[in-house]
Amino acid sequence: MRSWLVGLAVMTGLAGCLRDTEFHCSDDGECGVGVCEDVGFCSFADAGCASGQRFGELAGDLSEQCAPESVTECLGYESVAGLPHLYQVVPARGWSGQRDTCASDGPNAYLAAPQDAGQLTAILGIASQSQLWLGITDAGTEGTFRSVRGDEVTFLPWSAGEPDDGPPSEDCVMVDASSEDYTTERCADAFPAICECEPP
Repeated sequence: MRSWLVGLAVMTGLAGCLRDTEFHCSDDGECGVGVCEDVGFCSFADAGCASGQRFGELAGDLSEQCAPESVTECLGYESVAGLPHLYQVVPARGWSGQRDTCASDGPNAYLAAPQDAGQLTAILGIASQSQLWLGITDAGTEGTFRSVRGDEVTFLPWSAGEPDDGPPSEDCVMVDASSEDYTTERCADAFPAICECEPP
């Protein structure tokens, strides 16, 4: 009986020595040089993470994992009447460069891929350029057009004779602003583009 009590006393004493595995923060000041993330755990600078932040060892199940990328505030983007997202026109570059330019604004920004005629007309209203890249390509599978976000695109108002994949290979989609028709072009050709950003 005494050995049982001694064992219980030792276990109770050891439990007092164990440290907590979680620390919940409510603001950055509680994280020292770190950041209090929205999930209530501290993260610290780590260039090995896309977000530049890694959760600390006291972040429970998130311990030592990369923190999610921060959603941007869509700075430099403008609202378009009737649409929930924000847009901006960027100067001429090849299609891949435009995809990367838009994505560099954060995980909630991308090369626009209008989902219907109303959205297309509305976003073209902010552009003074006559030809613009859109975030649509069939580079992955010829004839299957996908947005830069990976979903198959069904709204494709093609110009007569399009898509033609004319030589050399034309895999990226451009819109003619005056007719609102799509054409396929060589992805290396330089055109302005429309970036889309989902506000936080």
